[in-house]
Amino acid sequence: MDKTKDMRNKMGAASQNIAVDVDWAAWVGLHNANAAAGGVSTEDYEIVSLPGCMTPDGTYMLRKGNASLFAVPANAKNVDGAVKALEYFATQEGGELLSLGVKDHDYTVAADGSYALTEIGKSHSMDHGAPVPIGKDFVNPVGLNLGVDEALTYLDYASVERIIPNESDYKSIVGKWAVSIIKGEVDTLAGLESMRNELVLMGICEK
Repeated sequence: MDKTKDMRNKMGAASQNIAVDVDWAAWVGLHNANAAAGGVSTEDYEIVSLPGCMTPDGTYMLRKGNASLFAVPANAKNVDGAVKALEYFATQEGGELLSLGVKDHDYTVAADGSYALTEIGKSHSMDHGAPVPIGKDFVNPVGLNLGVDEALTYLDYASVERIIPNESDYKSIVGKWAVSIIKGEVDTLAGLESMRNELVLMGICEK
């Protein structure tokens, strides 16, 4: 089974071996930015987002990631310093470091306050830890990568995934049978039945 990195490589402008992939909204922009940095035009390659499939009850099969939670161990040697670092990355300046990068290396600021990416900055696709910082007040001064703004509009249709104790078993079982169904190795209904039976057997869900 392909790992996330393998799927991203196949989706990239350099290979274009798959047409549809499931990934974070930020990767819509990262694929597009990487292509632009490599000299590939939007006429030849552009990734766009999809809102997910609507279920019979009107909801969408689309999820948004859980909140990022950070903790500092009580016995850390410098608790105050660690907290200050976390607080810094939640500021506008910290968000610019995580996305744009280093001033006068990845981007410049003109006398009128306008920002511009350098050629090096463009090659980094505005990803220095967080291409889309999650601070609610953060504003990217050069705008998000191509396609991300549209992808974020679909958050209204998405729900937060609930973490379960044996999540790794769940993903392994569902992934295994989903791939078999997609490859045509097993009939869809038979594959779903086998998936359900295995989930029940592992105590992940009730019959």
